[in-house]
Amino acid sequence: MFTVIKPDNKQYYQNELHEMFLRRAHDQLNIDSLLYDHQDSVYIYFNDIKSGIYGSARLNPMTSKNLVRDSVSLDITSQDMKKVWECSTLSFHIEDNHPAYDCPKIFDIYCTFYYKMLHEALIKVCRDMDINILLLFNTSDELKDMKNFGHIHFDKVFTINEGQELSLAVMTFPSHQKKMLMM
Repeated sequence: MFTVIKPDNKQYYQNELHEMFLRRAHDQLNIDSLLYDHQDSVYIYFNDIKSGIYGSARLNPMTSKNLVRDSVSLDITSQDMKKVWECSTLSFHIEDNHPAYDCPKIFDIYCTFYYKMLHEALIKVCRDMDINILLLFNTSDELKDMKNFGHIHFDKVFTINEGQELSLAVMTFPSHQKKMLMM
C-alpha cells in the first residue's frame, strides 16, 4: 500500500509528489521548509482511495541537509553517518466530510490501520536502504499516536522544545535485527 519514492525513481512519481506536497502542508511542522525536500530525500507515500486515507513521510540522510541536524544539537559522531537518517515530516490525512470524523471508533480503526502500515513501511525501507538508526522528529502527540495506534517501539524519546511540544524519537535497526525481520 505504501510506495517508496527514492532519488532514482522520482521522475516516475511526479503526480504523487505534487499531491503529497499539497496535502502535507496542513500537517508539517511550523519549522519545516521545502529546503529539506531535495535530491537525496526519500518519501513513503500512501494513498488508499477506497478508505480515503492519505499519508506520507519524508526521510533524509544525516549526511545531507535535514531538519533534525539544523534544529537539534546531537552528538552522534560515533555512528556511521551513512546509516543514520531522519524522518521529520509525517502526514496522516482523511478527506474532509469523511464518516470517520463523526465516529471516534472508526477514526481509531483508520489510525491503527495507517500507523501499522507506516511502521511496516519504515522497517522495510530501513532494511532495504541499510539504515541502522532512524531519528523521528515531530510533535509529542504525533509520536504518541505512532506508538499507541501503530505499536511502534522507540528506543528513546527526547523532548526538544516544550513550548512547541517537539520531540525526537530514536528507532534502531541493527544488522542482526534486519536479518531476523527478513525471515
